[in-house]
Amino acid sequence: QLNSEMDVSSVLWFEGFRFLDKDDLTRTAGVSFEWWTMIMRGSYLKELEWDDLNLSGIGSLYQFIPLKMFGALMHLNMALTNISNHHFQQIMRNAPNFEFLEIPYCENLAQSSIFHIKSALPYLGHVNISGNWNFTILAVASLHSSENIHMLVAHGCNFTAKELLFLIKTFESVSSGSLELETDDGYNPVPLMNMFEDELFNDL
Repeated sequence: QLNSEMDVSSVLWFEGFRFLDKDDLTRTAGVSFEWWTMIMRGSYLKELEWDDLNLSGIGSLYQFIPLKMFGALMHLNMALTNISNHHFQQIMRNAPNFEFLEIPYCENLAQSSIFHIKSALPYLGHVNISGNWNFTILAVASLHSSENIHMLVAHGCNFTAKELLFLIKTFESVSSGSLELETDDGYNPVPLMNMFEDELFNDL
């Protein structure tokens, strides 16, 4: 009798999920593993056009999403998840159409993963790496070397004035202003560095 009641409950939930759009579905899926399983394996998901996916705050449940679902995505938000380096690289290799990638506050993610996946994302234009304390100027430089990236958000990442000058001197996209770096102060520090370069670094 218990199994019968559970089956009836699942059917009712399935019917209710049909009224949600994809954003509400992904948020609802994060409530419990049972709901996640029902939603991600539901046949009606195949009828939706998945060009963006918000997985913010779902912990490790991203592992239960079929890799093929990432194939058509242009925008992925994995903020505050437990994404591992292996799974991150695996997802990136199966999602060549990404234009927006948000991976802030992913404490298990190493900056070396950025080095490995950069060439697999030719259309990537906007990246958010905020709150990843172990990311250094090397991760930023690696992303800066991608031709299409025009916006890099790095709140909570500590870069020295000399490191910012390194970016300016190394990458034309930075010095020309075609790539914007947003830091904790909410503005692009690079033009300011250009303006006061001689005064700040006349001893270099």
